[in-house]
Amino acid sequence: MEIFKKLGERYERGSWFDVAAVFAGSLVLGLGFWSIGRQDPMWAIIAFVLVYEPGETEVMDAAVTRLYWTVIGSGLAVIALTLGGVQKWVLPASLTLSMLIGIFFTPSLAARRVLLVTVALIVGSTLMQPSADLFIAITRSVEVAVGSFLAVGVSAASVRWVRRGGPRRRKRFVWTA
Repeated sequence: MEIFKKLGERYERGSWFDVAAVFAGSLVLGLGFWSIGRQDPMWAIIAFVLVYEPGETEVMDAAVTRLYWTVIGSGLAVIALTLGGVQKWVLPASLTLSMLIGIFFTPSLAARRVLLVTVALIVGSTLMQPSADLFIAITRSVEVAVGSFLAVGVSAASVRWVRRGGPRRRKRFVWTA
């Protein structure tokens, strides 16, 4: 019975919304990308999970900040691959440059981490498919941006949901004799 009590407490705090949000977000991204053809939604879903932040208003700021640094990371990765070509040395060089940019322009370790993960994902996936050249980097950047934008939208819905008071209780129908 203790487990049902814990489940009820988590329902009250809105954790069930998070479960539903991750399910819905990954389902929407999956169906959207699979409908395009042989496109895999993995990178978009990774970005969604990285950027999604449930809760209060200050959380929206965190989600938008993550979106911002994800887009910057995508741009940096494409620029690094354009200038350096699809070479193995581009990965450590682009990560080092990204860390320097992160240190100079944001005090947040979380924002720097998002920047680094984005660059590593895009440059790394391009290095794993060198025959696709820069096309794969641009494709991954678009996938990451789509997942990030969806995450910010779902985060905004979460903020509104929490502000509204979370789950609404249904009145139980009571039989009267």
